Amino acid sequence: MSGLKSAWELSLERSDELVPELRSNKKITKKQKDEIKGIRMEYKAKIADKDVMHQDKLSKLSNRVPPEEIQLAVEQLNNEFAMAAWYISEIIKIQFNFEAIIFYSFIDDIVKKQKYIDSLFQ
Repeated sequence: MSGLKSAWELSLERSDELVPELRSNKKITKKQKDEIKGIRMEYKAKIADKDVMHQDKLSKLSNRVPPEEIQLAVEQLNNEFAMAAWYISEIIKIQFNFEAIIFYSFIDDIVKKQKYIDSLFQ
């Protein structure tokens, strides 16, 4: 993976700095990591397949579309590919219910630390 961090990773680091006791509540088990890895690999393959089909369509575009309409057709194909990639990423989120888990975990952490948070604003 690249050196860039997701917003989720950055927020976890910041929460570790603010409230170190929460660090133990955010661990993912080996089984969960393996499951996530398998699904990521599956969907990476699907995206790669879509990319190959996309590149093939782009290469054959000049045979099917008049020259003055090529730019518009390229934009449409690129939009279709972006939409497919977005759709696949949303399927992954839904499959693991990440957003709900993160939201409720965050709310739970806030409730547990309510007195500490209140003290920061007094």
